[in-house]
Amino acid sequence: MDEYLEGKGLTPAEITVFKWQHGYHGDFFMSLFNSIALADDTNIERFVPGFPVEVEGYKKYTQELGWWTNVKNKMEKQD
Repeated sequence: MDEYLEGKGLTPAEITVFKWQHGYHGDFFMSLFNSIALADDTNIERFVPGFPVEVEGYKKYTQELGWWTNVKNKMEKQD
């Protein structure tokens, strides 16, 4: 799946959020995203050393206006 998403032009952060939003991650990463979503700003930073891509993606998803729309637009592009 990652190769297909990379072929659509998605970045690693976009891929991990796409997989989270569509339930394509396994239990560990789904639980990780749920934990990140529950964490305050201080505790989110504690995830960064081990999961920098996931935190980057989550922050962009929740804080950058239009970011998720752009990811969805990439997915809709014809090959």
